[in-house]
Amino acid sequence: MATAGDFVRAAEWRRVREFAAGVPARARPAAVGYILLAVLQFIAIARYPHQFAWHSTSGAVYLIVLASMLLTGVVGGARGLPKHRRLTGSHAHGV
Repeated sequence: MATAGDFVRAAEWRRVREFAAGVPARARPAAVGYILLAVLQFIAIARYPHQFAWHSTSGAVYLIVLASMLLTGVVGGARGLPKHRRLTGSHAHGV
């Protein structure tokens, strides 16, 4: 037998799912910002490589952080695309 609490929980989960479905589209500007910042930082490192501490631990951590920012931005941007624009399944292989 269903109780009033069951209906409230079901309604709350529906609201959570609806909110989560709209998050990727709203997160797209942040994803673009992450990509842009990481790319600009990589350009600065490439332009002034003699100023970067390549053999230090902090330099390695910095590169890892930049790579993770780039990856996060790309994945976040891809998740923010409308579903019909994503390449999945047979469309990804040119079939």
